[in-house]
Amino acid sequence: MSRASRRPRAAALTFTALAALSLSTVAAGSAQAASVATWDRVAQCESSGDWSYYKAGWPYYGGLQITKSTWEWRSSATP
Repeated sequence: MSRASRRPRAAALTFTALAALSLSTVAAGSAQAASVATWDRVAQCESSGDWSYYKAGWPYYGGLQITKSTWEWRSSATP
């Protein structure tokens, strides 16, 4: 392989490595939870803001209208 034909390949590999590094740096940035006000607005849409909402026969519970199995799974998950 000639030196001229290696340059595009080397440039592509360098670009790919830098792109991967950049994406991992962005993805590893600090996470921030939504504010209480944001969750209250979601609950307002889902359950008219009633965090204890339950309608008989429906599979959804609470202000965010999440299934019981999801609530149970999340409550047993470690942070």
